[in-house]
Amino acid sequence: MKSIFSKTICTILVAVLAISSFTVRANESTVVYNDSIAAEFGREFAYNYAQALDIIAVFYESLPTNRAGRTLYPDNFGGLYINENGELVVLLVEDYQGIAASVATYTFTDANANIRTVDFSYNELREAFDFLDYFIPNAGDNLAAANVNGITFDVKSNLLLVSLVIYNDHKVSMFTEMVIDAPFIVFHESPGIPTQHSAPEYMVAHEGIEDAIMPLSSPTVRPGDGIYLRNAHGTLISSGSFGYRAVVDFGRGEQMGFVTAAHLGPNAFGRFFQVGDRIYNRDGQHVGTVQLTRLDSIDAAFVSLAAGVTGSNITVRGAVLGRIENTPIGGPVILDGRYGRGRTGTIIANWSGNTAAGWVSGARASYTRHNGDSGGIVYTWVNASNNGVVGIHVEGWGIGTWADGGNAIFTRANSHRTFLGNQLSPR
Repeated sequence: MKSIFSKTICTILVAVLAISSFTVRANESTVVYNDSIAAEFGREFAYNYAQALDIIAVFYESLPTNRAGRTLYPDNFGGLYINENGELVVLLVEDYQGIAASVATYTFTDANANIRTVDFSYNELREAFDFLDYFIPNAGDNLAAANVNGITFDVKSNLLLVSLVIYNDHKVSMFTEMVIDAPFIVFHESPGIPTQHSAPEYMVAHEGIEDAIMPLSSPTVRPGDGIYLRNAHGTLISSGSFGYRAVVDFGRGEQMGFVTAAHLGPNAFGRFFQVGDRIYNRDGQHVGTVQLTRLDSIDAAFVSLAAGVTGSNITVRGAVLGRIENTPIGGPVILDGRYGRGRTGTIIANWSGNTAAGWVSGARASYTRHNGDSGGIVYTWVNASNNGVVGIHVEGWGIGTWADGGNAIFTRANSHRTFLGNQLSPR
């Protein structure tokens, strides 16, 4: 058993607490909010969210990082998120090892955020989440770990939610004895192992739904377009969606291509995308070749574009994509895929768990999705003419058509750069 309280959570408290004060609440007459967010979530949400993003940006700029570039948080910081009104909510630990919560009011006050007091620090939760994220998929014959299907880092509730395949008192006791025991971990019955339908008959039956918006006759690839894998005889064996345009330098010059999901290969037949697989559009044109692929952790692949094929940074719905955005919990996101186009929602929580590709680390969101949307672009609004890349859709818990909100899983673009290589850059 690993006790989360048997270790020193943070040894740099003095340095972290030396955060200078600032005032970043915008003048109400000068706040510029996004019209698309206002149209989807309401003017009040858009107005509040614009202010919240400014405050969050200044806060993160004030925090130190370690040598690996990871942000270091004060031990009385419990996390932050965007509420249903678009407002910033900051969680503070009222009394952590004798440190008064007033320390952090130099950064956050009632004037620029809604402040809630909680029992556990973000550092405690993050350490436990990171431990489980590594331990569960590498636990070997640990029976308690084998019963775990997913872990939700629920900042809003100040808890970690562990999803168990078999949920009863005995299985919970096994987990606390064999894996980790902490008061901020709660358990529930898993909604089931995420399932992807990869059989050709399923995908062929739905062809014709996609590309209803802005169809193209030329070999141009856009975020959200359909992606197809065919065998040597030209028979369709798997399909999904293109994510975002990117450039990778393999040491022989930059190659333009797209990031998509790695599990789009015909997993019903025992394999996934492999380096060298030729990729086609819905018209049967060869548009690219798989150059990089990684299933575990991120479920992402890089497809370089074939000669003569144009890669666009404008989605199938006409949204212009820009830089990577680290959208906060509660922030709005949009999915553009083969079927799910313009499906909006918010980020619910960071998440790790079992998927068709194995154990994957990403986030849960409330947008609806359909089988065939895997690999599609997940983005967010930045301003009237620009949208930020958040990641790619990879899974949904449950089987069927449009999944219930909250069960969509995406992996973040920042993690793609880490695992596929730092040479990966959205363009």
